[in-house]
Amino acid sequence: MLPLMLIACQQADEVATTGTAHITFNVAGFTPLTRTAIAESDMTDLWLFDFVGDNEVQAVHLTDFNAPSLDMTYGTHRVCIVAARGDEPTINETTRTITWNVPRDTFWGAVELNVGATNNNSSVSVTLDRVATRLRILITDEVPSGIVSVSATPSEWYYALNYEEGTAAGELMKERVVNVPSNYVGTSGTLAINFFGISDSGEWMTDVLVKAIGSNNAVIGQATINDAPFVRNRVTDYSGPLFGSSSGWSINLNDEWDESYTGTW
Repeated sequence: MLPLMLIACQQADEVATTGTAHITFNVAGFTPLTRTAIAESDMTDLWLFDFVGDNEVQAVHLTDFNAPSLDMTYGTHRVCIVAARGDEPTINETTRTITWNVPRDTFWGAVELNVGATNNNSSVSVTLDRVATRLRILITDEVPSGIVSVSATPSEWYYALNYEEGTAAGELMKERVVNVPSNYVGTSGTLAINFFGISDSGEWMTDVLVKAIGSNNAVIGQATINDAPFVRNRVTDYSGPLFGSSSGWSINLNDEWDESYTGTW
């Protein structure tokens, strides 16, 4: 009878180390974006990427942020989570990146966990940090009639996120254009444009060409910002004249993010 008892014990061990568990993720955002705020915010996309070792074993894309969950095999996992609201996201599983045609506010986080039978129907808390940076440009002089749009072209800008590592990717030199409504004509200090990008945690610099465009694509105002600094979770907030004035540009504090950088051109 002894051999039968040994076989039974071995089978019990094998059963205990295989299977799946249903795990729910409680996603919290970077202060001041709380868990509730994420669910109710204008974030439009939530991704969960499940890694076992170097292998991506599953990926889930959600538009409903309430109690995201995965069915996970027993063992050690690393789950990377991205919340964003950018336009036209594209996933590349080879480079493990999400690329947006227009990036907007974006958050990332990762958690490691050991999944077993005791974890079934349990929940895991994950904090997502902002991985976006933002350029804000305020035009201080009077907006002339005939203006159609204002554009900004950074010499270096990032449109993608490596979702495994949470790092910036997809460097492009791309003009970003904002149409100007007619009610801004004749106003001063009210016309502002904003652009999001993806950033690493270390500060980096880029030049930015700012242009005002009139009818027939004529340039009616132009300025260059040299060595504008950017870093994730911070607004780089420039202000100044665009239509012929020689005054320099200044910067204002945006207290909803980290301290803004002060710059002139």
